[in-house]
Amino acid sequence: MSTHKVAIAKRGVALGLTLTLLAPPMSGLIPAARAADKAPAKADPKAAPADSNAAEAVSIRSILLFPIANKAGASAEGISAKLDDAVRMKLETVNKFKITRFSRLLPSVQRGLDDKDLVEDDLKTPFADDDNDKPRAAKISTRLDTDAYFIGNLESYSVDAANKKVAIQVTGNLYNTQTGYAVKNIGLSVNASPAQPNDQIDKVVASALDDAASQIASSINGLPVETAARPVVVSSSQRGKAGGATPVLLALALGAAVYFAFHHGSDNNGSSSSTGTGTGTGTGTGTGPSQPPSPPLSP
Repeated sequence: MSTHKVAIAKRGVALGLTLTLLAPPMSGLIPAARAADKAPAKADPKAAPADSNAAEAVSIRSILLFPIANKAGASAEGISAKLDDAVRMKLETVNKFKITRFSRLLPSVQRGLDDKDLVEDDLKTPFADDDNDKPRAAKISTRLDTDAYFIGNLESYSVDAANKKVAIQVTGNLYNTQTGYAVKNIGLSVNASPAQPNDQIDKVVASALDDAASQIASSINGLPVETAARPVVVSSSQRGKAGGATPVLLALALGAAVYFAFHHGSDNNGSSSSTGTGTGTGTGTGTGPSQPPSPPLSP
């Protein structure tokens, strides 16, 4: 490379470095946008409050099921336990929520007893949907770190063996563990009769329990669940780093452009000068006027 080209290259690099040092960060050029980006949104004081049930429902991912309390009398002994099993199986089949069935043998419950966070009276079953048992259920659900818990009552159960008819009534609530609010109220009545004339009463009872469990599970599974991906939040420090790199790249690119402009300009000037000089010197009468020599570059 000639001394002339080396000088041009040095000037291009020097210019690029100078622009790099003098260029301000891009974030400094748009302070208003930065301030608006950081400022929190102000709530509209006139806006109506959001539906609490809907707001609570979307945060539920795990549910603790407590044994349904039998309030139907001695004739319903064992029916509530069968209903518990049916509800759990149907919820687990859909697999929309993480389902935990309460048991005093759960490791978290045992640790709660060891830590004195729970006492034996907290664990007495069943758990009815009333003011006496709800605080106990909430305490255990908090200990197990489940988002919600379900407690219910078998309000009535009747069997007409002669006509092979079964009637079941169940009530209950799904509560948000953190807030204590009911996010789903459940109340249902089932009347079952034989699907076939020769069906036995046990089959009718099983059909009634299955119907009741399906309604409970469908009500819970019908809750909306937040599935949309959350937006990626970039911190201000990361944005600052990204913004500061932009002017550096621009300055270097500008310096390179200046270098190539001078470089190619120098090549073109040298070619014109050579042609002009050769024509003028050979005969004294060239085809065109001689090109003046390029002015010397100052050091």
